[in-house]
Amino acid sequence: MPLRRLKIHKVFQSKNVMPKKTVSNQEYFKELVKARMPFGKYANRLLIDLPESYILWFKEKGFPKGELGKMLQIVYEIKLNGLEYLIKAVGSRPRMVSSKPRQRGSIELD
Repeated sequence: MPLRRLKIHKVFQSKNVMPKKTVSNQEYFKELVKARMPFGKYANRLLIDLPESYILWFKEKGFPKGELGKMLQIVYEIKLNGLEYLIKAVGSRPRMVSSKPRQRGSIELD
C-alpha cells in the first residue's frame, strides 16, 4: 500500500496540480473593459471596439489560446447579444479619487 500512495503523489507532482487564482466576475469584467488587442491590424485597439467581422473571423478560424482567446469569446457573446453598451458604460464611468476623506455628496474626478 505505501508504494501505491507514493505513485499517486508523484502523479500529482508531475502534473503541477496547483489551485488556480480566482478572480471575481466584477474584476474580470474590469480587465475586459481595459483589454487591448496585442497584435495584428488592430493592435492596441480595445477588444470591445474590434470590428464584428474580425471577431467573427476568429470565431470561424478558432480563438487564440489563453486569456486573450477567453476575452475574445466573451466579446463575441457580448456583441452577438447587443450588450456593448454595458462595456462602454463601465469604461466611461468617472473614477473616485480618495486622497483625502471626501465630504458627503462630493466626487473628485481624475
